[in-house]
Amino acid sequence: MSWAKSFTNSHRLRNYLIIVTLLCFQLACNNRHNVVAGTFCSVNYDSLLRSLDTSRIEIDMFGLHDSIEVKDTSVKKGMGSVFHFDSKGRLGLYAFMIDWPVTNFMILYDSTGRKQRMQEHEVVQWQYTNAKKDSKLKLTVLLCAVDRNYGHLQLSSGEYCDSSIKLFETTYSKIIYFKSSIPIDGKSDSIKIYLKGESMEKCTKKRLTFRDSTTIEVK
Repeated sequence: MSWAKSFTNSHRLRNYLIIVTLLCFQLACNNRHNVVAGTFCSVNYDSLLRSLDTSRIEIDMFGLHDSIEVKDTSVKKGMGSVFHFDSKGRLGLYAFMIDWPVTNFMILYDSTGRKQRMQEHEVVQWQYTNAKKDSKLKLTVLLCAVDRNYGHLQLSSGEYCDSSIKLFETTYSKIIYFKSSIPIDGKSDSIKIYLKGESMEKCTKKRLTFRDSTTIEVK
């Protein structure tokens, strides 16, 4: 990718993040009379920064809107976390980049701290090697720890079941992961994998059960 193309993509994404964030704040203003005090939690720039490895992030200031963008240095290579804060240091957007500037996972916040996950799936990304018959699938599952904690996870596929899952931190900001090795028989052209467990909202402490899945083609 040329420098000019890279600069254009970066500029477009930054403009996009600003526009989306401003829309969220406008939504909050239009609905401020309907907000119930204490229901939502804002994610603060200073507190988030203290929880990140600052050697792995870059911080950009946008004078036009007095906003701040924090992103993993790995985003330059295509993958990583991006956070966008407003002038008061409140998180307006989180996105995980899978191939800069493409994202498959995004969370929006308005100025009251009310959030919306923009996708139904819980898993940020299923990572795996080429799946071959009569072998084992090496699987890595990424989850987002910006707004939720996870527990009681169980991975299953056919007769295979793994309920001894332990979560670890990745090099990406606020992304956690676990690994598993799933046997593949010699008859199937695809393998269906399920993940179920419990999530807890960091803000409200509300607990919910979830179920996610993916299908992987077998060669």
